[in-house]
Amino acid sequence: MAAQYNVPAGIYVDQVIPGSGADNAGMKSQDIIDKADGKDCLTMADLTTILNTHKAGDTMTLEVKRKNGSNWDTVNLTVTLGEDKPSNS
Repeated sequence: MAAQYNVPAGIYVDQVIPGSGADNAGMKSQDIIDKADGKDCLTMADLTTILNTHKAGDTMTLEVKRKNGSNWDTVNLTVTLGEDKPSNS
């Protein structure tokens, strides 16, 4: 699908919850997460597996692709995890 829409492969961020760890780290709507803690992270299952190795209060590094005109920039974000983690359902 990524190739079809000419976007990087990864997890598309539709919205960022104000005040969340992602928001505080600078994540933006339309970012695409492609690595977490240096590991490829192309699906929610990948992200959930990596998140499950952490607990609330831990930090993790996310590599995201961010649209910049016709290019995609790589942005590294350090996210402090809160209590809620996404489920795999």
